[in-house]
Amino acid sequence: MKRIVCAALFAFAGLAQAAPFDDLFKSMQAVQLQENRELQERLAHFRTAAQERQALLKKVQAQMRAEEQRSNDMEKAFRKAEKDMERQRQKLDELTAHYKEVFATAKLWAADLKERFAHSLVSTQMPERLAPIERLARDDHVFTVDDMSRLLYAAVIEARQQGKVVRFRAKATAPDGTSTDLDVVRVGIFTATSGDRFLAQVAGSTDLQVLPRQPRGMFRDVAAELAVANAEEGRPLAVIDPSRGAILTLMMDSPDMMERIDQGGVIGYLIIAIGIFGVLLALGRNGVLAVHLRRIMRQHHDLEHPSADNALGRIALVYHEHRETLDPEALEDRVHEAVSDELPKLSWGLNLLRVLAAVAPLLGLLGTVTGMIQTFQDITLFGTGDPRMMAGGISQALVTTALGLTAAIPILLLLTMARSYSTRIRQVVEEQSLGLLTRALKP
Repeated sequence: MKRIVCAALFAFAGLAQAAPFDDLFKSMQAVQLQENRELQERLAHFRTAAQERQALLKKVQAQMRAEEQRSNDMEKAFRKAEKDMERQRQKLDELTAHYKEVFATAKLWAADLKERFAHSLVSTQMPERLAPIERLARDDHVFTVDDMSRLLYAAVIEARQQGKVVRFRAKATAPDGTSTDLDVVRVGIFTATSGDRFLAQVAGSTDLQVLPRQPRGMFRDVAAELAVANAEEGRPLAVIDPSRGAILTLMMDSPDMMERIDQGGVIGYLIIAIGIFGVLLALGRNGVLAVHLRRIMRQHHDLEHPSADNALGRIALVYHEHRETLDPEALEDRVHEAVSDELPKLSWGLNLLRVLAAVAPLLGLLGTVTGMIQTFQDITLFGTGDPRMMAGGISQALVTTALGLTAAIPILLLLTMARSYSTRIRQVVEEQSLGLLTRALKP
């Protein structure tokens, strides 16, 4: 339209210049024809493009229908293959049901062997055997017949090692934390020793450690003899812990004699002091009285030659010294005085021993009461959840009672012996003194 307007303006300008009207009309007609031709060409181009896009759309739609059909066919084939696979799987499960049970049992067996080997003393000698068993015990491992053979072979080796005494060299951790190479003697899967020291397996490891506290001397002597024994000379004794270390651990945790005594506290040490003093005093008095009785019995057979080393001899000396100078009544008084001086000496210390024998169990009872008081205080503070919290008070109660009885019993026995000696000496002295007086009163 812009071109038509421009042509009209140019035509109008031509009229102004006196151009003929026909030329203007022809120019406008030519311009219109040119515009119509361009419009037709553009319309034809648009129609051609539309036809091409329509053809392309039909082609794409045809491809989509083909792909949908292909997808449907593939889905049908997949479902059919899935059903076939399920049928094959069911058939395989039916055929391999027994094998699966066997493999599941083998898996459990591998896990059990792994746990056993981890806590076996044989692993301290052969630590390399753990890795294959751990691999077989993994959940993602698929068992084979060869794997089952390996498990059986490992179990047979473990069973054979249970009845062997083996010597080997291994590292062990000392109680101070240092690691040293030791000559180890392993008795089956039960105990391991080095010299006279017992060893234990470190929890969760194949390493050995020297027990910080060793068992009693008898067991250590057996271990020492086994360390130097020669298999050809015979079958030496060996210490076996059937619990694989639990009993040794309990023995290690159990207190020794001094620790037991220390549990008694101040009262326990006081009872021990009383017991030691009482026993020593009783032994001393029994020794003195036994010697005195022997001397008196010897003097009893020879009163004419008295000796000053015994009571009867000293009384006889008084009698012989005054029998010529004093009248019978005065001589009798002097003899009675000598007897009165000698008899109390025979009972010296016996009353003290009687008191000590009575005080020792009373102190034990006092320790029992104080220990129970401490136990109830611990229960009040901490409750009854942990029995070890009450062990201190209970130990004091029991230990002091035992110490009191232990101190009182030997004191009582020795006191009875001393009293028997004293009574016998008293009888002999009184009888012989009476005999001397009877001799003095005769005309």
